[in-house]
Amino acid sequence: MTTLFSPVEIQACDHSEQTQVDQRGQRLIVARNRYSAVTQLDYAENGTRLFTTEDEKLAQTLTFLFERWYDFHDAYFSGQTQERERIRRDLHDQVGHKLLSLIYTAKDDNSRRAGAGNHGTTERVDTGA
Repeated sequence: MTTLFSPVEIQACDHSEQTQVDQRGQRLIVARNRYSAVTQLDYAENGTRLFTTEDEKLAQTLTFLFERWYDFHDAYFSGQTQERERIRRDLHDQVGHKLLSLIYTAKDDNSRRAGAGNHGTTERVDTGA
């Protein structure tokens, strides 16, 4: 909004529920959304022009797009986090399964006992091969 309208002053306010041109075009009040508070822009183009109804419509459209972009952003990162969690679980399950398979398919009793009794440690087991 700053780049688009170049207002002299921008400030948060709380007295409007909809985007509107106020004070005979000297002020544009942009309604709040889920991600930002009500914003008041004073004196468009550094005080050289008045805000118009086209500016009001543009601000409404930008607010809508901004809100949708943040929704998309949140959904994207939520999906990414869920997928990473799923991959982490799958890898954990696969490694555990392979280790148990190795223990149960060991050729001799010493190897089985070494594998079953040393959880969380690494030790080389001589299988005599």
